[in-house]
Amino acid sequence: FFSVGIHGQSMSFQASADNSIYQEFPGNSNGIGQNIFAGNTAGSNKRRALLKFDINIPTAPGNFVVITSAVLTLTMNK
Repeated sequence: FFSVGIHGQSMSFQASADNSIYQEFPGNSNGIGQNIFAGNTAGSNKRRALLKFDINIPTAPGNFVVITSAVLTLTMNK
């Protein structure tokens, strides 16, 4: 979940897409798995997690939104 503070309001967003990329397999990634991976393996190979958030906040024509703060919450399962 990704939470943002906008003019005193709080909004939360779930990732719309995720992927894991692997140092030792640069042509492969895992975008359909149940988990995402980040960190180093026992063999010192790097894992990187990528998250995408679609932040679609409707505004009146000519106006824009300024995000004043953001918090990313992740849960580690291993």
